[in-house]
Amino acid sequence: REQCNKHDIAFYVTKSEHMPQETWKLFGPPATTNRWCCSVHKTVPQILFLRKMLKKEKFVGMAFVGVRGDESEARSKYDYVSYGEKHLGQYSCNAILDWNSAEIFLYIYTHNLVINETYKKGNRRAGCLVCPRAAERNDYMNYHCYREEAEPFVDVIRREYAHNFESKKGLEQFINNGGWKARKNGRDLSIRVNYADNLDSKKNVEISLDHPRTDWREWIKTIGVVTCDDLNSYVMNYRDALLRFSVVEKEESIKVLVDSMTAHDYPDFVKHLKIVFRKSACCIGCQECQADCSSGCLKFVDGKVVVSDDCKHCMQCHRPDKGCLVYKSLEMPKGGVMAGKHNSLNRYSHHAPRIDWFQQYFEYKNDFETNHSLGSEMFKFFKCFLRDAGLRDSTGFSQTAVILDKLGLESEAFWGIVFVNLCYAPQMRWYVTRLEFDRIYKRSLIDSMLENDGGGAVSDIISSLGRISQLPLSNVGVGKAEYKGKSVLYFCRTSWQHPVSEVILYSLYKFAEACGGYYQFSLKTLYDETIEREGVSPTQIFGIDRKSMVGILNGLSANYPDFISASFTLDLENITLREDKSSRDVLGLL
Repeated sequence: REQCNKHDIAFYVTKSEHMPQETWKLFGPPATTNRWCCSVHKTVPQILFLRKMLKKEKFVGMAFVGVRGDESEARSKYDYVSYGEKHLGQYSCNAILDWNSAEIFLYIYTHNLVINETYKKGNRRAGCLVCPRAAERNDYMNYHCYREEAEPFVDVIRREYAHNFESKKGLEQFINNGGWKARKNGRDLSIRVNYADNLDSKKNVEISLDHPRTDWREWIKTIGVVTCDDLNSYVMNYRDALLRFSVVEKEESIKVLVDSMTAHDYPDFVKHLKIVFRKSACCIGCQECQADCSSGCLKFVDGKVVVSDDCKHCMQCHRPDKGCLVYKSLEMPKGGVMAGKHNSLNRYSHHAPRIDWFQQYFEYKNDFETNHSLGSEMFKFFKCFLRDAGLRDSTGFSQTAVILDKLGLESEAFWGIVFVNLCYAPQMRWYVTRLEFDRIYKRSLIDSMLENDGGGAVSDIISSLGRISQLPLSNVGVGKAEYKGKSVLYFCRTSWQHPVSEVILYSLYKFAEACGGYYQFSLKTLYDETIEREGVSPTQIFGIDRKSMVGILNGLSANYPDFISASFTLDLENITLREDKSSRDVLGLL
């Protein structure tokens, strides 16, 4: 501010109407994949302030951001200039993206610029005090340098996660290891979302709200004009179609019903109707939707949402994932990412296989049982592993094993198929759905993450995962385990660098079959790791980036049109698998 005053440059300060500590209690603590805080406390206040200052609802602005590529692997991949990634119509410029730390400080000292005191205390970055993206070293430095300021936020984490732990020591270890950063939904929080939707036995869509925070009649204007033709019956002209739905309101609850025919014929309408009632249930007035509305038709007045009758129905205010940042943060899982939870994660004890076991199995095939050199416990757990990998069935040497035998143990396609199958068994499913790519997970953090899921066999599970990472599976998405002697120090998942297209196709069919015949979906659905479902997305298994995935899908569509069609035009991302084919049929393509 002082330097701006010296140079006669206007200096403005803007902030959210909500205090950070307050929003942590309403949204739940932010997480690595659920950083609602960036929008609520950074981007939204800037957009709204500039509109007020410029007296224009629609403007094109550019934010100059001080991120640098050498701060993290993720930031090294940022574009110098991006458009519309945070908010529609706004640019972001990472002006010093390519500067290293030496260049930064040389520039600061050369030009006698103000330097943030936190750098003088040993911090490498000056950012939010308690941040899910911060490295362990930054967490330590921030907490010990600014304990008084950080403690209220750590207390929120304690309060939200305490019910998951039997001991205070376990909770503190979980916090110290950064376990709170890994959540993908509201399952582990004490806050409960007040919205739910489901299909009834007749495939009607049912939506229920408890203690809604805002008026649904305002939010419904964002879709279209609605009229009430009966006590609880409503009609909307939605894209030239008259669609009906019912709303039953009681003192503290709302029930919404959309008949099965409307739900089937107008899925887009149902999607937006759900968003309307999610907003009604969960909205706290964070103003993300107001920032997304470039027409000036959505405002918050005295904490209440007001949507103008002149609304364009562009539904830009529906852009936040799942339609509402609060709902997105607190939603409960559907289906089961922990499918098979009744089965133990400790599938293979500390007897996960070695490569020579596979060599014996593929040499002896159905005679393996009488010719192997394994001990009795090793043999028992290896059979379990082979079944999970699809290499053994009730007949012995499975048809999948016959096909993979032709590829050989040196083939990455072999291990890709094995990995996909293992992801539908509890242990490897837990691994791929809980560990992110290119992040180091220290042994202590894995211990904390497994405290509730591991069933008292944490040491065996970690030993097993370490052994599995020593197989060629390490190259196709498992990653590596770093050892000190015989003890695992940390895990780090790495993506498959040269994925085989047919293996990706196999994983797509396995995904569709596990989701109950879900043969048509979007690329966004594949990348949405917050959806809890029976199927495991190939993007989560193999760590394939969006650009590479589009290329693979286009190639598969061209080479195997009898199995898959994919199109990526404008905002449409349709992936359709042929329902008369199966994952078993895909194996025949190898």
